[in-house]
Amino acid sequence: MTSGKMFAKSSAIEKKQNGTNLVLSYKAPSNFFGTFFRIKTTELQDCETRLKGLQSQPTTKDAEKEIQSLEKTVSELEERLYKVSNERNLVPKDEREKIKKKHELAVKEWRKRKRMCTNIIDAILENYPKSKKDFFEDVGIETDEEVGAKIPDIY
Repeated sequence: MTSGKMFAKSSAIEKKQNGTNLVLSYKAPSNFFGTFFRIKTTELQDCETRLKGLQSQPTTKDAEKEIQSLEKTVSELEERLYKVSNERNLVPKDEREKIKKKHELAVKEWRKRKRMCTNIIDAILENYPKSKKDFFEDVGIETDEEVGAKIPDIY
C-alpha cells in the first residue's frame, strides 16, 4: 500500500459547494490527535505541578539563614538550661521564707473571711423564707465551689 492510499483511508477530504466557491475541508484522524493532545496536556499539568512545588520551597539562601537562626536559638536555650540546671538555689532562702509566710497569711485570711461570710449567711438564712440556693441567686453570691476555687494547703 502506498502512503497516499493509507492517508486517504485514515483521513477524508470533503468537497463542499459554498455558493460559487469550492471549499475543501480536511478531517484529520481525530483519534490520533485527540490522544496526542491528552498526553501533552497531562505532561503540561505534571510540569506545572512540579514548578509550583519547587517555587513554594525556600531558596538555598533562605534555608541557610533559617538554619543559622535556629542554631543560634538552640545554643541560647542550651546555655540557659545549663545555667538553670547547675544553680540549685535560684531563689535565696530568706526570700523563699518571706514568700511562704505571705502565702500562709493569705490562706489563713481566706479561710477566716470564708468562715465569717458563712456565719453571716447562716444568720440571714434563719429568717429567710426561701432556700440557700435561692438566696445566693437573689443576692448574686458565687461560692468557691461554683467557680472551682479550692483553698490551697499550707506548706
